[in-house]
Amino acid sequence: MARRPLREGAIPVFWEKKTELRAVGQEKRVDTVCNGMRTCVSCSGIFAKSELIRYVWRVDQAVEDPQQRAGGRGAYSCRNEGCIELFFKQRKKWRRLFRLA
Repeated sequence: MARRPLREGAIPVFWEKKTELRAVGQEKRVDTVCNGMRTCVSCSGIFAKSELIRYVWRVDQAVEDPQQRAGGRGAYSCRNEGCIELFFKQRKKWRRLFRLA
């Protein structure tokens, strides 16, 4: 199936940069480049990987991974205190986040 040609001056949707508002009043950035972009598990905000804290599952608990290189499935949280507290309160989510058996 052939793609339809774009109208003159039209920009494909996946090239646009969008900004949305979150419930806490901060901007939610949605960038065109997905390399290095991760989602906070607490507020669902999209941030650069370097702006987030990564947690991995080690011996029955979530442990911070400051180097962001530890093996295993990771979960990301933004550095906002409210998001970090919410991350540790939502223990029911951990089974799905870390794919625990």
